[in-house]
Amino acid sequence: MPQSFVIVLGPTGGLWPFIWGAGYEVRSRLEAAGLTFKGCGGDSGGAMASALLACDTDPLPFIEKNAKYTKVGAIGGNNPWTWTKNIVSFIMHGGAIYANTAYEEALKLAWEPEGRPKHPCYAWAWSLSSENSAIFPLHSMHEDGWAKGVCASMSLPAALSPFEWPNEDILAQAPDVYEELRIPEAYRTSNSYFADGGISSYLPVDMILDCPELQHKMTLVDGEWTTDWETEDMPLTIAISLDDFQSPKFNDDIKAMNPFKKIIFACMGALRSSVHEDVQDMKTAGIEGEILQAAPGELSKYGFKFDVTAEEMKIMFEAGREAVSEEIGHIINELLQEG
Repeated sequence: MPQSFVIVLGPTGGLWPFIWGAGYEVRSRLEAAGLTFKGCGGDSGGAMASALLACDTDPLPFIEKNAKYTKVGAIGGNNPWTWTKNIVSFIMHGGAIYANTAYEEALKLAWEPEGRPKHPCYAWAWSLSSENSAIFPLHSMHEDGWAKGVCASMSLPAALSPFEWPNEDILAQAPDVYEELRIPEAYRTSNSYFADGGISSYLPVDMILDCPELQHKMTLVDGEWTTDWETEDMPLTIAISLDDFQSPKFNDDIKAMNPFKKIIFACMGALRSSVHEDVQDMKTAGIEGEILQAAPGELSKYGFKFDVTAEEMKIMFEAGREAVSEEIGHIINELLQEG
C-alpha cells in the first residue's frame, strides 16, 4: 500500500471550482485514510485548482473574498461593452480576454496572497515561442509572481490570449524551465508567449514521470523542497477529469453557442484527443493510480462561463466533492484491503 499520493487535475474551462472541490474531497478522504498528500498538478483550470489545493486554501472564505475578480473573465452576454472589449482583445492580443490582464487583475490579487504553495505543485503550459511544453514548479517560484505559471497554463486559445512573459523573469522564477525551453541568449531580454497546457498534455496523469522528484522522498527544509534521490517513495496517482473518454456522447447544443464558445469548443475537442496517450504512458510505466471522472452534469453550462458569483462558485465546489465521493470511497476500501 502506498504511503503518499499525488493529485492530477485536468482542464475545466469555467468549471475550475468544480474540479477544485473534487480534488479537495479526494485529498481529504485519502488523508483521513492515513496517506500523506505529496503534491499535485494540472493544466488550465486544473492548474488553478491545484495551486489552491497546494496552498492549503480554505475554500469558502477564498470564494467569498475573491469571486468579484471573476468579472475579468466575462465573455459575451447582454452587455454590448463586454462584446466590444472581447473583440478588441481578440484582434489586438489573440483572445477574448487579455491573459496578462487576467493575471494582474485576478490571479495576482486572489492567488498570490495565499502564499507560495506549501506542497509541490506543477502547472503545465505550452510555449508558443519555443514550441515546447513547460512545467512550472509553483512551489519553488517567488512569493511575488508564482501565479504567472498558473496564468501561462490557463491561456485557452481563443478565450484567452497567449500569456506574455519576459524571459528574464522566467529565468528568475523558474531557471530549470528557462533552460529546458532553450531560449537563445540573444532573446534573453525579449518575451516568451504561453498557451493552455492541455495543448501538450490534456490530462498529465503521468506527472511523476515528468517530475521524477515525486518518485522519491521530498522534504521541506528552510522553506525549500529538497529531494532525497536515494530514497524511493512512489505515490499513488489520482487523476481527475471532467470527461468520460470511453462512453459515446452527442452534443446537440452547438448551434446555440455564441461564436467564441464555438471556437473554444472546437479547440478543446482537439486537445482532448491527447488524453489516450497520457493514460497509456501511465499504464506503460506501471504507475499505481486511478482516473476518476467528475461529471458536472447540468453544471456543464459553466464550462464556457468565466465570470460567476460566489454562490455559483460554492455550488460548483460542493458538486465537485459529491461527484467523486463514491469513487474515492471504493478506492480507499481497496487500499485498506491490500494493506
